[in-house]
Amino acid sequence: MKSYYSQAPGACLSCTIDKYVYVSLLVHPETDYSVRTMYEQTETVNDLNEIKHDIVREALKIYHIANSHGITISSMADIPASGTGLGSSSAFTVGLLNALSRIDNDRTGLAEDCNHRYHLAEEACKLEIDICGHPIGKQDQYAAALGGMNFIKFWNDETVDVSTTSGVQMNTYRLQQNLLLVYTGISRKADDILTQQNTNLENDQKSRNALRRNATRAHWAYQIMQTAGISLDEIGEMLHEAWQDKKSIVSSISNPKIDEIYETALKAGATGGKVIGAGGGGFMIFYCPRRYNRVWNKLTDSGVKLYPFKFVDHGSRVMEV
Repeated sequence: MKSYYSQAPGACLSCTIDKYVYVSLLVHPETDYSVRTMYEQTETVNDLNEIKHDIVREALKIYHIANSHGITISSMADIPASGTGLGSSSAFTVGLLNALSRIDNDRTGLAEDCNHRYHLAEEACKLEIDICGHPIGKQDQYAAALGGMNFIKFWNDETVDVSTTSGVQMNTYRLQQNLLLVYTGISRKADDILTQQNTNLENDQKSRNALRRNATRAHWAYQIMQTAGISLDEIGEMLHEAWQDKKSIVSSISNPKIDEIYETALKAGATGGKVIGAGGGGFMIFYCPRRYNRVWNKLTDSGVKLYPFKFVDHGSRVMEV
């Protein structure tokens, strides 16, 4: 988040998984210049300014497509629609911009070439943060555009450096085998938590120190993933420490249900975990080095839903149907 990286370099270890957000674009005949959007609600307008969905509205203004075509935009996802922490909002933004660029430029898709993928991430950040004013960071946009596992650093001059972890594929597979993805069943509005987090990071040294420690952990986890033959178990311990630091920034990041899920997982054999994203609900991740099935069964018995997943090495893609 800018409230942190404007004062000290930010960093995260990011990876993409096989849970997708699908964005469909249909260009209308020349006689129909209406704009239709279908997400949690349906909108049909003749004036872009009437669109309530801020990302759709401002993205269409960037590409001017609705000036010469009518268009229908619809979206669906493999995960709950919003408030999950898995970056679905930024994945939608990246996917929408990628699809619009295909129509606008008549090329194979903005995210197909490496340079274009970086441009797509930057454009998505500008749209969500600068134009729409969402109090978020840049990690989700880069993850959705680039794909794969990446160590990402954020600098106070707004530049972003990305290093891939493709050097040791076996480590990626071993890490995937030890992770559990859990849905808390709680959908929350991230903006409220992130706004409070921004305030605390701007005014509280303890909060900044907590994020600084997490940035250091991200760097160390990246080094582990780059080293052949090394034990990955330290990642579980770092997840646990990172969660304790994350909770200290804003009290609403956790709640009794999240705490109960966390304690259930640890008692069953997980060595660490955390809420993904802003906190307050959505998804959690746990590292389970030796008692994977026991943790799975205990969490399932407690009533939470687990999502099997695989890491994927691609970001946003455009497909013609």
